[in-house]
Amino acid sequence: MDKFLWFCLPNEDKAALKPYISPPGEASIFRDIPIDRLAEIKAILQKVGRFRVIYRGPRGRYHSQAMTWKKDANRFAVYPAL
Repeated sequence: MDKFLWFCLPNEDKAALKPYISPPGEASIFRDIPIDRLAEIKAILQKVGRFRVIYRGPRGRYHSQAMTWKKDANRFAVYPAL
């Protein structure tokens, strides 16, 4: 996430996001966020811009390696919008 956008967030929003910050060198901005926090995290991120949510978790046997449906996900990652 851009440093200026991070600076603009209220402290309680920073505290909610901080445990999920991706390590340097990864394409994602935040990762391994539990799916039950989806609405909360989306509400925070909508304050500062557009981001892409990718669902993670078990994949059905008919899905590709890169695809997890929202209903099957147990966590998610956040990427910058294209």
